[in-house]
Amino acid sequence: MYGGAPAVLLGLWLGASRWARALFSPLAEALYAIPKIAILPLVLFIYGTGEEAMVRMVALSVFFLMLLSVYKGVLQIDPWHYEVARAFGAGRWQAFWSVTLPASMPAIVTSLQLGMGFALVVIVGSEFLAGGSGVGSFIWEARQGFRVVEMFAGLVVVGVMGYALALILARAGTLLLPWQPVKAPPPATQLQAAAGKYWRALRPWSFAATYVPVLVGSAVAAHQVERFDFVHFLLALMGALTFHAGTNLTNDYYDYIKGTDQVQKMGIGGSIQRGDFTPRFVLGYGLACFALGALIGLYFVSQAGPFILVLGVASLLAGFLYTA
Repeated sequence: MYGGAPAVLLGLWLGASRWARALFSPLAEALYAIPKIAILPLVLFIYGTGEEAMVRMVALSVFFLMLLSVYKGVLQIDPWHYEVARAFGAGRWQAFWSVTLPASMPAIVTSLQLGMGFALVVIVGSEFLAGGSGVGSFIWEARQGFRVVEMFAGLVVVGVMGYALALILARAGTLLLPWQPVKAPPPATQLQAAAGKYWRALRPWSFAATYVPVLVGSAVAAHQVERFDFVHFLLALMGALTFHAGTNLTNDYYDYIKGTDQVQKMGIGGSIQRGDFTPRFVLGYGLACFALGALIGLYFVSQAGPFILVLGVASLLAGFLYTA
């Protein structure tokens, strides 16, 4: 907010005013070229190492990025639009509100998206050097203590934050720019269409009930033994997901056989009703998923003993008998 709002206003002013552009655009271009990490010592000298310094650092970093993005966007407006506005008697301010501001909205939205992502990079990088109580400081302290699991956890948090912010800003851009054309996705190739059918048949939207416990359990186990085995984590995740997929597929098969899912009432599956696969193929697909999960489970049995075998057989029977 501190850096973005002034940047948008000044960017509109520089783009709309020739004399302002002549006076201030060289300075803005020069300051933008300075590496933002080089400003950090000056910010820390003035504001100390508290939260205020981090806020000022982020504000300064995103200010020039957003300023130039909005300013360049205003310059891209076709002069013909201003000619039409003046032909209808629009004055200077009327032309700004009816032409400049609406036409520069795509550049403003783009600058917000760029600024938000850059702000996340700057705040994490600043905490690497200046410390603090944020995610960047958490990752750096974990690195110094060789706590790899905590370091990866911090990276995951940063990634999730960035993805969530990108989704929010993309949705905001759609709402702010309803006139913008939406690009249609390119037509899928034959291979992509076939892969999509196989993937949809697994009902991947239900996998959160499986991968979330695996992620949490792996983090707890790694914290207890102070070691993270990435190969074992991937195998555990793959085994759990294949069991889940097998349960979904056999559930679709038996629901179809029992008449629960019909064309008029597709339930939550639908690969049989859409004609993607035959009922027998869906059953075989599910059994193949169970078999793959069982093979992965046998590997863990060889590593951890018979208790895992009992637990795996119970899970396999529960998944299959639940659907049948």
